[in-house]
Amino acid sequence: MLIVLYGKRNQGKTTTLFNLIEMLSGINPPRNMDGRFIIKYKGHYILIGTGGDSWGICRVNTNFFEGGTDNKTILWVVYNNNFEQLKGLDEKVKKEYEMIKPSICITSCRPSGDGNGAIKAIHYYVERHNEDYERMLWLRKDGGHEKITKDEALRLAKIKAKEIKDIIDEYLK
Repeated sequence: MLIVLYGKRNQGKTTTLFNLIEMLSGINPPRNMDGRFIIKYKGHYILIGTGGDSWGICRVNTNFFEGGTDNKTILWVVYNNNFEQLKGLDEKVKKEYEMIKPSICITSCRPSGDGNGAIKAIHYYVERHNEDYERMLWLRKDGGHEKITKDEALRLAKIKAKEIKDIIDEYLK
């Protein structure tokens, strides 16, 4: 399954995905920057790319879904009850993660309205890989209006993360 969480700037997409990562892994992920996460959940691998503000970032995410990375891409995995960077793990463990076939891929995406927007990168990927996915789901993330408090924004992000987790749980049944 492919899940795309899309919405305008500053709507809480990244915060929602970090909340989802915590719900799926039981561990608070590193939140200092956008990243790519490999999570084993209920015996299935889930790949999550938290960034999605541009064509380039979405292409890195979709490349990650296809098993490709470069030396600049930071991949996080749950290892020994903590998030560890994949490049720091021993070769045997790295090989295990490099060979996975994910059950679910999740990315953020911000429609930017320019000629090379993030949403076009995702559409391009879907056109080439639509046979690879049994189900594709686009979920809009609305953050409300500009005058909501930070606490309210965090609450809305947790609600959306729970909604996505419920979809994942239903799909994995």
